Amino acid sequence: MTHIVLKSYGTVNHTPGRGMICSVAEAVNEDLISSSKQVPRYLHVKSVADIVTSDPTFAKGAPDTSSFTHRLMTLEGSPVDDHEDVEDELLPIALSGSRFAAADLIPKTTWGASLSNMLTDTSWQGVRHRYIDAVHGVCVACGTIPNPPNAHELWDFYLPCDEIGNGDLGRQGIQRLSEVLILCPECHAMFHLGRAQIESFFDEAEARLMAVNGWDLPTCRRSESIIFERFKQHSFLKWTLDLSLLQGHVDGIAINIRWQPDESSGAATLKEMRPRNMNVPWSNSVRIVGIPWRMSRERSFRDMVRSPITHFD
Repeated sequence: MTHIVLKSYGTVNHTPGRGMICSVAEAVNEDLISSSKQVPRYLHVKSVADIVTSDPTFAKGAPDTSSFTHRLMTLEGSPVDDHEDVEDELLPIALSGSRFAAADLIPKTTWGASLSNMLTDTSWQGVRHRYIDAVHGVCVACGTIPNPPNAHELWDFYLPCDEIGNGDLGRQGIQRLSEVLILCPECHAMFHLGRAQIESFFDEAEARLMAVNGWDLPTCRRSESIIFERFKQHSFLKWTLDLSLLQGHVDGIAINIRWQPDESSGAATLKEMRPRNMNVPWSNSVRIVGIPWRMSRERSFRDMVRSPITHFD
């Protein structure tokens, strides 16, 4: 099965000065639309993980655990002796019969806008450790216990379907935090294939992707073609970051001094003043919705901008 993800929705039905006007029929292959997560005026695009899970040509093979250097654990922190007796959701992805290590790359227009880069160290550690504790420090991909564990953010993407009439928000897609994965450094690399190309560790990242999913090289390359095509198309749009997932886990987040409010671009918008990554010499602006936030030197949280997605969950 060949997946054509989008018909360049950076240009289709785009009128200068009026934002995006797109429809299912004209902009998106209907096979890639998630029917379970639709909300008014936004179009939820299936994640890469959903695509490979629903396509039998991406069937999982036996994982190559020879590269996993430590004893494998369940996500409850107990050794995997006979994983046939363990519920699938408690197994690492490599031993799962239904889950895959596959994820969208971050659009170029939100490079740098990760939680680890935007938040103060104290605020980020408060978020990170909640997810580490939830899986007992186990890498959710391979089942080893790394020291220290890495945290990787997964995002859902919602496209604007029309002129929403809500200021600049109506001209942006919604990049919604869906999960924070705890990973070992080797497994973390396979979720950053773009960076792997830039920083010359692509072969290692690709090998790990094949090992965890039990894929041969042609199957892995087909998944990569989907991932990079989606990255190209998503990078045509600007995105609002929806951090509603963090509600109930933290009262709010604190933003570090590399980012500053961008009042010229509307409420709850931040601009990176000093890019941390020299491979990204430009600065992006993003809007934050779904969670109260404050600058690092402020004592109280600013008023939260409500997510246009959360209301329909």
